[in-house]
Amino acid sequence: MNKKEKILEYLKENTDTLKELVSECNVYDGSLEDYYYWENGEEFFEIFYQNRVDEAVRAVCYGSYEYMDDYVRIDVYGNLDSCSEYQLEKELQDNVEEIFDNWYELYQENNVSSGDNNLIEMVGK
Repeated sequence: MNKKEKILEYLKENTDTLKELVSECNVYDGSLEDYYYWENGEEFFEIFYQNRVDEAVRAVCYGSYEYMDDYVRIDVYGNLDSCSEYQLEKELQDNVEEIFDNWYELYQENNVSSGDNNLIEMVGK
């Protein structure tokens, strides 16, 4: 198993680190926004739909939103898409190489970092 394969295996087993990589890339340039979800709850709706109940209802009706799901995002059409913790982890694991490659490119350019010391040791500079 080569170095990159070991890193990808590590990331598949550490989905919190994968979530962090997605977040870092999105803060920098929005490049992984397809994989970024907010926690589904009152704070999300206050941030995006403050005093616009009609917009929230429309986004729910035309989206793929389940009230009991753990996470939510706004899709390209402005509708809500939600998923469970399991679904999010599966999506991140299925796309681990794309996520890592994107993060690694930004990391090499010193545009992002990681709070995961194990990952940083594995990657090196």
